[in-house]
Amino acid sequence: MKKSTAPLQSAPQSRPSGRSARVGRDVMEATIAILTERGSQDLTFEQVAEKAGVNRTTLYRRWGSKSRLIAWAMLESMDEQIPQPDAGTLRDDLIDMLTSINRFMGTPLATTFFQVMGVEARTDKAIAEAARDYWDTRFQLFQKVISRAVERGELAADTDGDRLSERVFGPFYFRLFTRPGRLKKADLEKIIDRALGPADS
Repeated sequence: MKKSTAPLQSAPQSRPSGRSARVGRDVMEATIAILTERGSQDLTFEQVAEKAGVNRTTLYRRWGSKSRLIAWAMLESMDEQIPQPDAGTLRDDLIDMLTSINRFMGTPLATTFFQVMGVEARTDKAIAEAARDYWDTRFQLFQKVISRAVERGELAADTDGDRLSERVFGPFYFRLFTRPGRLKKADLEKIIDRALGPADS
């Protein structure tokens, strides 16, 4: 069967509705469940189709290959796990963002995510493209948070988004990967307050 060449998107301009949306959600949930239970190597279209209650040809028609199905499902699930914050202030937005990531890191899906989007992306082109799409999308969402803060007068118009993201996420991920257990709210607040403080703090 002809494989789909449509680009992978984690947050398309308009999502499908009705039956198409239900099929997509069922397939995503089935794919993530199988990935979490068995890993990507043992996942097949047959298993996903059976678990999602759809015809196998539907999977081939919409995704074309196992790699594209896995990559799409990971992107879709991450959109739900780490939603775009809009709490009204820059500090609260950043705390909400870190809180979502911190919560996600305590789930079985987190291990699957880093295995697929990190390790397997090195050898699988479709997954590598999805990983790039994911990180590009997350940075674009971070830029929207910064833009709103500029509009509210919380940040200067020439704020360096790259630099601010390094000050926020650098310490955050360092703490996550070097200390056991999830971070507490006070830890997240401390990271954000330092990031928003003077550059030499």
